Amino acid sequence: MLLLNSQTEDPVSQDLQDAAKAKGIPVVTLTETLAGASDYVSWIGAALDQIDNALK
Repeated sequence: MLLLNSQTEDPVSQDLQDAAKAKGIPVVTLTETLAGASDYVSWIGAALDQIDNALK
C-alpha cells in the first residue's frame, strides 16, 4: 500500500502513485492536517476507512 499526503503533491509523488497503480498496489491519499470542518475523530475515522477499503 502507498500512502500519499495530498497536501504535499509533487512530480516525484505523482510518479510513485503512477508506478504503484501500474503494479496494482493500493494507493490511499490522506491529509497531514485536519481536513475542512471535520472534527478529529471523524477525520481519523475517514482515514482508517480509506485504508481498510484499500486492503480489501
